[in-house]
Parts: sequence; structure tokens; C-alpha cells
Amino acid sequence: MIASLRAAGRRYLGTRAGAASAWATPSGGNASLLSTDTDGGIRVEERRKGNAREVVLVTKCGLRFLDSGGLGACPAGEGGGGGISEKLDRAGWRARTRDALAETFLPASYPASVREGYIDYVKWQATAVTASSAATVLSSSFLLYAVGLGAGSVPVAGAMNWVMKDGLGSLGTLVFTKAVAHGFDRHSKAWHILSSGLLDLALAMEVATFSSPAHFLALGAAANAVKGVSFVAGSATRAAFHATFARSDNMADVTAKAASQGVLFHLAGSTLGMGACAAIGQSTPLALAALLGLSSVHLLATWRATLCVPATLSRERVDLLLSSHPGEVPTPLQVARREIIPELPPLKRRGGSGASLVEGLLSLPPAKANEIARIFRSESHMAFVSRGEVLLALHERCDPESALKGYVHAHLLACQVKQGRGTVDDSAILQEAARAVPGLASRLERAGWDLNRVAAEPDIPRARW
Repeated sequence: MIASLRAAGRRYLGTRAGAASAWATPSGGNASLLSTDTDGGIRVEERRKGNAREVVLVTKCGLRFLDSGGLGACPAGEGGGGGISEKLDRAGWRARTRDALAETFLPASYPASVREGYIDYVKWQATAVTASSAATVLSSSFLLYAVGLGAGSVPVAGAMNWVMKDGLGSLGTLVFTKAVAHGFDRHSKAWHILSSGLLDLALAMEVATFSSPAHFLALGAAANAVKGVSFVAGSATRAAFHATFARSDNMADVTAKAASQGVLFHLAGSTLGMGACAAIGQSTPLALAALLGLSSVHLLATWRATLCVPATLSRERVDLLLSSHPGEVPTPLQVARREIIPELPPLKRRGGSGASLVEGLLSLPPAKANEIARIFRSESHMAFVSRGEVLLALHERCDPESALKGYVHAHLLACQVKQGRGTVDDSAILQEAARAVPGLASRLERAGWDLNRVAAEPDIPRARW
């Protein structure tokens, strides 16, 4: 038997004739008959669904074999000249090329290993990264012109300014990371778009250094700080996107393939940028005009890419799903594409839900506080009305399932407050939430939501009890 069939035999899937009829006619995806040996009763089919490829062999006695991926060439003297192996080799060279590209740039077992919207995200990311890489090459050229490269050499003072620019810019990045790094998970799409805008602003500042060499250090340091902020926000939000797309606990594979894709896109952008530099020369107005065009493409493609990232569960989305979709819920990608403008990161903590748990309990009468403590003693969340607002707190070891229960509980309490109920039966509301969660979880799972990824928002207090 030929080598490729030996590999397929090790992945033997079926038994005998009763199952063989299921393979007799290609079904699902795009299927084609590669070869048939009428005398020997051997039939080989190729099935395609997107970039996934399967080769199925059905023998005369009804045994069936499945080989995922390309079939290798038959070694000399094995399989016979002009036999089925040679026909497969001639028919499958294009498929092997596609398989090689898929192994380089797409996660293993694509598309089954990633969530809906992944390939559209990659396409828009390709456009965004190519445009930003071209703009980066252009701005870097003008930075070098500003320190004297265009005159034939880089003065010592210019080199010192360059080093100081990088050092001061890095300090600015550290300050930013301390201030807002907690919001990247909850507002990943908004921060991703903002990071692209900040990068474009930094590149424009670098180009401007050529027109004002005397202010090179100030402009260069500010541009480097803005660029550092952009890189921190961009890398953090891309990691969140990769975790969202990973379906089979394969975030590392998705991230690795994103790096491979980035190399290709950066090369294309660098080539485009070098061509732009050669055409523009040292004309600042032309450089700024080219930068404006590239930045517009970059921002548009970044925004479109965020629309392809499936939504994850958060408190606001649970409120929306419970209020607007009492029946079957929309898929994560449908929700993402309806959120045309992502929610902006808050400039300050919200009142009510962001208040301290201790402060909320102290605002209640002692008898009510003791009752709340008794009701939630064995729960992983607390939700009650404090000063006319719903306060939700999660236990420091709260898991995603318990967080979802807390979001449902807070939603039910908010409905009570909106209806003007003066008194709330906290025990009854908790029981109602416990009854509602299994049905909601079932509907969410049918729609493709990942219940293991429930956003724990930074403005919801964590406590231990």
C-alpha cells in the first residue's frame, strides 16, 4: 500500500458496508472525485469546506479511511506506475500548496479551531498593518533627516538627542500603563481603535521634526511616548482578541500565527513605504499628505477589524440580552457587528456599582445589612440596593458562572428599582436569578457564546467573605 494510505489507515474511522453508503456520494462543502479504480473497487474523493481539506478512500469491502491535509507523493516503486497514487499526486499539488500556506499562516485545524469572524478579522488586519508599516517607514526617514542623515552624517548631538528621545518616551509609557491598563479587557475594541489613532498621531509628530530640528528632542520624545502608549494598548487588546477567537484552548497557536501574518504584512508595508520615500524625497508637505492617506486607511481597516471580533459577555451585554432578547439570543458576532461604535473607556469609576462593598453595607440599616450578609453568606456574589442604586460585588474567587449569576441578579434588581418598588425581597430575587441562569446559559451556548469568558469589570468591586 502506498505511504499516504498507510498514514490514512492509522486514522481508520469506519467499519463496513452499512457505513460505506454514507461515503458513496460526496456531501457537504465542495467535494470532487479524484480517482476511481473500477476493477479494484477503490474510490478516492476530496472534500473541501473553506480551507479545510479531507481525502476519503472507500474500498470495495466498505472500509473507509480519512486523511486530513495533503497526500504526499508516492515513493518510487510503491503503488505502481500510472496507478492511483500517481493520479492523486497530479491532482493534489495545488491543494498541497494551499495546505502549506495554511500551516504557515492559519491556526491548526482551521476553521474548526477558531470562532466565527476570524478570517475577516485577518483580512482587515492585513490592510491596517500594511498601511501602518508604510507610514512608519516614511516617518522614520524624516526622523533621520531631522538629525542630519540627509547632510551625509549623523552628528554626535543628534545621536544623543535620539537616545534621550527614546528614554523620555519610555517613561511616558510607564505612566500610562499604570493609569489605564486595568481597562484593556473590558474596553478592548475602543482601546484598539484608539491605539491606532495614537500611532498615526505619533508618526505625524515624527515627520514634523524635520521642519523644526530645533525642537527635535521635545517632538521626538512626545512622539515616542505616544507611540509607546499605542504599542502597549495595541498589544494588550490584540491578546484579548486572540483569546476571544481561540476555540480549542489554542490561544498560543492563534497568537503565533498572528505573528507569522504580521511578518508578511510588515514586509508588504515596508516595501510600500520605501517606494513612498523614494517618490517623496524630503518634502514635508508631500510626506504629511501621504501620511494622511495611509493613516485614513489604517484607521478604517482597524475599525472594520474590530467589528469582526465576537463579543464576550459583560454586565452591559447581559442586561441587553435579557431586556431585548427574551427568546433566542443573537450570536457573539451578530452582537459585535451591531456595536458600530464601541463603548468608550470611562474617565472615572461609575457610581453605585463602583462603590465599595463595605460602604454599601454601612449605608444600610444594621438589620438590613445583617440580612444581606446572611442571604449571601454562601454565594460568590452580592447584589443589593444601596441609596437607590444597585450595588454588585463579586467574591475574589468568583468564577465565570458565578459572575453570570451576579449579572443576572443585578439586572433583576435594577428592574425592581425602575418599577419604583420601595422594598425588595432580596432572598426571592436571588432565588429568581438562580432559576433564570440555567435557561439563559443554555440559550447562550446554543448561540455560540463562550461561558468561560465572562468579563470581570474593573469597576465592580471584589471582596472576601
